[in-house]
Amino acid sequence: MGERLPCTQQVRGSNPLTSTSFYPGEQVTSDGWLVRGACKPREDGKPAWYRAGKRSRWNRNGGTVDRNDYVTYWKEGSERDFTAMGHLFESGDYQWALFLGHLVIEKLLKACYVKQVGSRVPRTHNLGRIATEAGLSVEGEMRQAFDRLTTFNLEVRYPSLEGEFLNEVTRDYAAEQLATVREIRQWLLEILSR
Repeated sequence: MGERLPCTQQVRGSNPLTSTSFYPGEQVTSDGWLVRGACKPREDGKPAWYRAGKRSRWNRNGGTVDRNDYVTYWKEGSERDFTAMGHLFESGDYQWALFLGHLVIEKLLKACYVKQVGSRVPRTHNLGRIATEAGLSVEGEMRQAFDRLTTFNLEVRYPSLEGEFLNEVTRDYAAEQLATVREIRQWLLEILSR
């Protein structure tokens, strides 16, 4: 049947809102064991853990998950990242503060997407694309801001050998960009409160 491990904690790669979203080949048995290598590949080519029309998702409190649970999930993640962003900025780690600024906006955009479109969010970090797919109007300066914030995701995670971006990020530049993050964050929170 596969390797059996006690499953007392959340499994790596799992969605905190569900108890069944694991890596392919992993599942939790009814008696609370994580079993690796137990799933057989499907004939239709979909991952072993995929079930079409599945509606048996459960939230942390044992109830069925709905859109509001997913919106809350993305908003709470954004709020944690927003707090960490402030701490990183104050400690002088400006590059990572900008990286988290990108995540703050990405998660709020995904909350907007869930609220307005559906729970299967786009699997991308491109803020402009997520906003467009969520039905938000992003033109001119807003589009430029989204494009600029998206570059922070890449530049910090994958810096060039010369370290150009990392060397250019000053306190003033980071403060200016994080002010933009705060403005966009407020706009998105207003949309989510409607």
